Amino acid sequence: MLGNRSCRTGLTGVRKGGVWLHIVCVAFLASMAPLASAQKKIGGPDKPLPAKSNPTAFYTPEGQQQIADAILTEVVEQLFEQSDAHYDDGEYNHCVNLCRIVVQGNPRHVDAFGDAAYLLWSTGQNDAAITFLKQGLAANPKGYYMYDELGAFYYYRLKDFANAIPYYEQAVKYPDCQSFTWSGLAHSYEKANKWDKAVYAWEQATNFVTDRNNNDTMKRNLARAKAELARRQKL
Repeated sequence: MLGNRSCRTGLTGVRKGGVWLHIVCVAFLASMAPLASAQKKIGGPDKPLPAKSNPTAFYTPEGQQQIADAILTEVVEQLFEQSDAHYDDGEYNHCVNLCRIVVQGNPRHVDAFGDAAYLLWSTGQNDAAITFLKQGLAANPKGYYMYDELGAFYYYRLKDFANAIPYYEQAVKYPDCQSFTWSGLAHSYEKANKWDKAVYAWEQATNFVTDRNNNDTMKRNLARAKAELARRQKL
């Protein structure tokens, strides 16, 4: 919705309880998700469809599990897509609430965590935003995304550079991190007057950028950081 990074993973395990019944009912009423779309997701290389030779295969525990997983995955994705319409209409609270439901259904849906947190802090709800981001990190500790989101929150929203640095430092440990993660770390180092580390971060950022204009910007920042480091070393 708000970004171009997405995590769309399948779900395992039949969910039970009133909460999930409510979610499924709301989702189907809201999205009218076609059953055919869900049926396409029942099979696949990891979960083949029950054998056609066995007409009762869909009623086995394995078959029912696959059907439940496929429908729930489709419901969650339809809910996330529904948040677009609310965002376009300025109904940010609805977007946030839909994202909260989405991450209950798929805790690995990092886009939902990131989008809701952005809307929360953009509307002055900093405490709620950071709580939600930390929930996202707890659910997704093995990837750069949530560390980057927290680093950006502390840097851009709170201007708390000291707290931004540890999150950015964790984020860049993952090979799938982006140039903007290194850039955020470099800026944070500069604000903390750690110019030697800022130079290193800008050097890494230039290696991640393929777009010429952005790469030129990174190189200018690197040159500036090097000049400042040299100036300070002469003092």
